[in-house]
Amino acid sequence: MKEFIDIAVSKTGIEGLLEVYVEDAEEPLHRDLALIEHLSIAFAPLQNAIA
Repeated sequence: MKEFIDIAVSKTGIEGLLEVYVEDAEEPLHRDLALIEHLSIAFAPLQNAIA
């Protein structure tokens, strides 16, 4: 997740806390998780939120 977040921040220029959610999830994915391990075979869009 950290690499994904770093890329999103560098591409958007957004500064601050960036959180990534699997669609319809109530909690963001933890920064230390491997993103690929949390994507399902069925498409699940990711959403990011700026705090």
